[in-house]
Amino acid sequence: MIKSIKKFTILIVMLGIFVLPSFASAISPEELRAQIEALLKQIEVLKAQLAQMEGQPAVWCYNFNVNLKIEMSGSSVKALQTALEKQGFAINEDETRNNSFDESTASAVSGFQEKYKNEILTPLGLKYATGFVGKLTRAKLNSLYGCKLEPPFPCPIKVPPFCESGEEIVCPPGVDERGCSLPCKCVPTANQPPVISGISGPTSIKVNETGIWTVKASDPKQGVLTYSVLWGDEITGRGATTAPRSTSYIQTATFTHSYSKSGIYNPTFTVTNNQGLSVKTSISVKVSKIVQPSITVLSPNGLQTLQEGSNYMIRWDAFNLPADAKIHITLFRTIDDANIELVSGLPSTQREYLWKVTTRGDWAMGYEYKPSLFAKILGIKEVKAAGDGYKIMVSATWGTWGTSYYGNVWDESDNWFSIEATASCTDTDGGGNYSVKGVVTLYNETKVDYCKDRNTLGEYWCSGMGGVTWIAGPEEYTCPNGCKDGACILSTKPSITVLSPNGGEHIKLYELFDIVWDSFGVNNAYIYLWFPDGGTCKIADVSASQRKYSEVIMTNEQCPNIPQTITPGQYKILITTEIEGVSDISDDYFTIMQAGVNQPPVISGISGPTNIKVNETGIWTVKASDPEQGILSYSVLWGDEIAGRGMTTAPRSTAYVQTTTFTHSYSNPGIYNPTFTVTDNQGLSAKTSISVKVSEIVQPPIPFVAVILDTDTPLRQTIFAGTSNFIFTKIRLSAPSTEDIVINKIIITRTRLSFDSSLQNLKLFDGPTQIGSTVISLINGKVIFDGLNLIIPKNSSKVISIKADINATAVSGQEIILEINTASDISAVGNTTGITCSIIGSFPVRGNIISIISIGQSTQPSITSVFPTSGTSNDMITIYGKNLVDTIRLRELRLSF
Repeated sequence: MIKSIKKFTILIVMLGIFVLPSFASAISPEELRAQIEALLKQIEVLKAQLAQMEGQPAVWCYNFNVNLKIEMSGSSVKALQTALEKQGFAINEDETRNNSFDESTASAVSGFQEKYKNEILTPLGLKYATGFVGKLTRAKLNSLYGCKLEPPFPCPIKVPPFCESGEEIVCPPGVDERGCSLPCKCVPTANQPPVISGISGPTSIKVNETGIWTVKASDPKQGVLTYSVLWGDEITGRGATTAPRSTSYIQTATFTHSYSKSGIYNPTFTVTNNQGLSVKTSISVKVSKIVQPSITVLSPNGLQTLQEGSNYMIRWDAFNLPADAKIHITLFRTIDDANIELVSGLPSTQREYLWKVTTRGDWAMGYEYKPSLFAKILGIKEVKAAGDGYKIMVSATWGTWGTSYYGNVWDESDNWFSIEATASCTDTDGGGNYSVKGVVTLYNETKVDYCKDRNTLGEYWCSGMGGVTWIAGPEEYTCPNGCKDGACILSTKPSITVLSPNGGEHIKLYELFDIVWDSFGVNNAYIYLWFPDGGTCKIADVSASQRKYSEVIMTNEQCPNIPQTITPGQYKILITTEIEGVSDISDDYFTIMQAGVNQPPVISGISGPTNIKVNETGIWTVKASDPEQGILSYSVLWGDEIAGRGMTTAPRSTAYVQTTTFTHSYSNPGIYNPTFTVTDNQGLSAKTSISVKVSEIVQPPIPFVAVILDTDTPLRQTIFAGTSNFIFTKIRLSAPSTEDIVINKIIITRTRLSFDSSLQNLKLFDGPTQIGSTVISLINGKVIFDGLNLIIPKNSSKVISIKADINATAVSGQEIILEINTASDISAVGNTTGITCSIIGSFPVRGNIISIISIGQSTQPSITSVFPTSGTSNDMITIYGKNLVDTIRLRELRLSF
């Protein structure tokens, strides 16, 4: 009993030491009386407890009145560790020495909760321990180790302390282990430094780019603040940048700055009050070099052989182009340093262009390459040895020429590539042959050598390189001996040549017409009208160098040298010279017509295809003129007219020389001879025809694409809500075809998932490369990827990955399947033929099942479950949790048997 009284006395003395100094401050008698009454009540409780303790052995006890968790420490944690050790759970020595609640203590709490799960976990509906000491865990601890009589210690009355001059009362927030408010205390009222509440501004800028930083601060004494900054790139001897003072209690100061060199800087901002106290803060700023815009040609990049007429994808990469930049693509050929613009004005974001390979167009010439005279005389072809081929140049321009904003960048193929022609070129004179009139033909184009004047030849020939052919020329060549009939005159002997009228012309009586000739080595030209019976009517005797003589024929004009008169009919022009045997005559008859008497139209040409396919539309052009310059009408019989259906007609025209175009297609193969008729307004007509071969259309095989689920598609698995760029499905697209396949559109359908909004940011990937654009969300369970332009080379396949984000608010327990529902959900064409592909496969091509698990809203890392909870040696243990780091350190593993 004496021992108990000693304890009681000591307790009263301690209470007195703890409480009485507070009384000594400045409290009222009523407050003092209330505290004394509370102490007396506590003493009575202690007396009762000591009375019960008399004669009983000492037993450890503790009343757990507050919740405990990781990162807490103190006497309550120490008592918790003692109770857990009594239950047989080991705790790390560092934690028990420091009375700290860490991983080992949390693990022991989880074991305690599992041990008494029917009393702790089951009532709360929990399957797994939490490691958090809450209400039910405390209740179980108190039932085992709580002190049976809990004295009703009330919280002491919170009495403000008496503060000295120059001090102020500060009451800290929070409570102690009993839940009582912490006592107030006195602190000096001396000047306090400013408080910086925020700094904002860029953390990454470019060299010479101006950044704006804002500092927000306040003064506890509501004084005047000043601001300054050291940027980290100051020149020696140059101080900090300052901002104007402000008298407001909470202030915001703004600074601007630019860095001239790249690097990482830490500008330091200083805020100072009017008492000289200051506070600093800094921010890290990465200054990057300005990356200049650039373009890089990726393909064709040299050494390829392209087939003319086929489709080829020109690809390039570009970086840092202005948004308003326009991209242009140009084809260069090395044989003559010429270029042709393929396309212009593409958007700055475009990175490929489908080109139908051709070398035909309006070439801009750099310098003109011509075969040498030596090569032409010998009939051989010259090939330029260096720079044999083509290059692609991709360029970008922006702004307006002549302004400071204008800019451009470009790149071209690293090496030359070849273009293989699909048609051959023919030249009847064998190439650059000046002495023979040649006809050059390529595709449907024909060029004929001609005499530009009596001494200048216009020469065409076939040219090419790398398998590509085109019509070159005309080269204007000066013939040493003169030009005649589209070729140079090789002989140096005297000659004279009738040029006009040379056959087919219509000349009216009383109208002036010209007689034109060419000559070499002669002085005189004796001109005669040659009758069909061989008679010659002399017209004039002029100098040969004159080369033209104008004449008017009168009705029944008498010839001066023979007893014949000139009447309407067929004639030729004969020209002789002073040298015997040197003469020439019109190649064919021309017509002298009676004035006022109508003459039939004259068809001077017909052009159009001579070979077409069934149902292919051909275009034929007829050129004609009327001697009386009257109105002409045109018609045609195609040779496949249906019975009772007449000829095709064209509108009339008032032009003297007219060109009329007809179009037609044949539905059956065969050889046809469409006949074109031209009729004047007096009813006279002329006809001409052309032979047309119509061939059967040979249909190319229909390409197809096989669609299957790739074997590497992720198996059924579980993912957390909020996961990004998750691979849902992998689809294999195969093209066992004779040509490359272009995939233009793919439609993806989702099943099982209840809400479209749970799935976002869907993407398609070809390996690491994204195809097309990201689609933010589904619409009615579908997402459409259009304009893909994905090429699958023939006899190969590609695996397309479908990725998406799971919304963080997605409902746990939902399942998602992404699939290609039907064959019509894929659109593809042959890259060469443009034929729509057949899509084959077992539809729907369905991915595997993906289940969603919610990770909860708490940001506190924790382990939520361990599976399995029992097992044998070498079993795989899976740990589930939320907000965990990648690495989990295993402190202890206990196996129960």
